[in-house]
Amino acid sequence: MSKERKKLVKELDDVFSKYIRARDKRSVFSGSTEQLQCFHIFSRVSYSTRWNERNAFASTAKENLLYEHDTKWQHDVHTWFINKFGMNEFDKLHALWHKTTKFTDADLKLMIQLYKDKLNKLKDKL
Repeated sequence: MSKERKKLVKELDDVFSKYIRARDKRSVFSGSTEQLQCFHIFSRVSYSTRWNERNAFASTAKENLLYEHDTKWQHDVHTWFINKFGMNEFDKLHALWHKTTKFTDADLKLMIQLYKDKLNKLKDKL
């Protein structure tokens, strides 16, 4: 991956994370506002769902770490998602996660601008 592309991915990750945390304002699991992070139901490794708003929620750093290492917490989170959005949405997101998606640099730039705009709109509402 070129230096320029890495920079774009990092910039998109940063603005997407800021947007998700601003959108949710607190952990969707505990309600805490401490050490918020952008939490992914399905791993960020797949670009097809890495910047998908349905796959991302605000959580605490502790909850994010638990999800990586605790199968009971993973089950609880999946149950939370299914109860909130339905099994069909979970299955669609999981299937999308398995798909290979390639974004051009231009695509990444468009998404960066999209999430900057969305973040600014949230800030304007405050």
